Amino acid sequence: MHYTQTADGKLIAIFQREENISPKAHALFCHVLNAQHVWACRILGRQPKYTVWENYEVGLFTEISKENFELLDQVLQTIPIDREISYATFAGESIYGHCQRYFIPCV
Repeated sequence: MHYTQTADGKLIAIFQREENISPKAHALFCHVLNAQHVWACRILGRQPKYTVWENYEVGLFTEISKENFELLDQVLQTIPIDREISYATFAGESIYGHCQRYFIPCV
């Protein structure tokens, strides 16, 4: 998790410093932050605040990243890695699996 947190911080600094960032790079980084948020919320049994492809201003990146890593820390502190979880996709499909399957890709 430390690697991902460090990498996110470096990217956020670039987005804040540079003026001519590709809109595609902006959208993809929003997607990364959103995916971290969505997976952490699903594992914790909470409703995500963001959708997978939602875009927002660079000024929100730090706040969202901080919130994501607080959620991911809650996962590490409270959810056994082998716990079976269930969630509904944004399309309404019910999914079941172990926490480990969903946690590893988001860190």
